[in-house]
Amino acid sequence: MTGYVLVVDDDLMDRKLIDRALKQSGHDVRISSVRDGVEALEELRAGPRPDLLLIDLNMPRMSGRDLLESVKRDDALSSIPAIIVSTSDDMSDIADCYHLRANAYVTKPDTAAGYRDLGQSLMSFWFGSARLPH
Repeated sequence: MTGYVLVVDDDLMDRKLIDRALKQSGHDVRISSVRDGVEALEELRAGPRPDLLLIDLNMPRMSGRDLLESVKRDDALSSIPAIIVSTSDDMSDIADCYHLRANAYVTKPDTAAGYRDLGQSLMSFWFGSARLPH
């Protein structure tokens, strides 16, 4: 099964690191990336539907928190698993995201090896163990 992941992050280097990490995971995955929540909603509404959203928290125009809230309030999108991937490890950010129905919250690694490990963990769980809606 080919998985489809939409990465939402305003930082080009982070997008590249996440993209590389997901591709190196050994899972058959298609990756698309956008720079902010506005572009993400446009992509989500245009289709096709991703199997997993990876969302940065702090972005211009529409933050990850606002995107998460919009996705989880939309009946057509709400079942897409949404993972917050942020530099913030502030407990209020984490609690807010879970309150808005994030499926997980992870802190961005600070090394390429850390991104590789994160990509492997995410792909193994979401495309190996978990059952996803279609």
